[in-house]
Amino acid sequence: MANPGERLEVAARTAAPPRTRALWWLFLLVLTNLMWAAQGTAVKFLDRQLGPIAITFLPFYVTTLLLIPLLVRARRRNPAAALTWRDWRAFAIAGVGGQVLAQLGMTWGISRSLASNGAILNLLIPVITAVLASALLRERFTMLRGGCLVAGLIGVGLLSV
Repeated sequence: MANPGERLEVAARTAAPPRTRALWWLFLLVLTNLMWAAQGTAVKFLDRQLGPIAITFLPFYVTTLLLIPLLVRARRRNPAAALTWRDWRAFAIAGVGGQVLAQLGMTWGISRSLASNGAILNLLIPVITAVLASALLRERFTMLRGGCLVAGLIGVGLLSV
């Protein structure tokens, strides 16, 4: 078995250069934003063939299939970590009560209205989240957070015109 110093040296040789790693993270960030931004257009396009419920569950099916290998890998690394009933209940509440209902509401709204209206509402999510975090979780409302909220509202206002 190698000592810790040898392992660090091997890790340093095999790690990607910092610039390459930074470009990779930037690419993933841009890709995520493009997928998020294309959501309204995709719903409008798919609405012709599928209903709002099918459109809502399609990303969840695809994501589940893509993440199964990661789950299997994690379970092989730590087989002792068993999920309890409490874990499954919290997962169901967060998944069904949070994500599925929000996605279904957005999909149903976009199918009945314009994709641009859905995009505007989507842009308000961070603003609403910050306000609710301050109100419900009693997070401190700082000047930076207030400035960001104002900038977000100005951005939404400019895009809604």
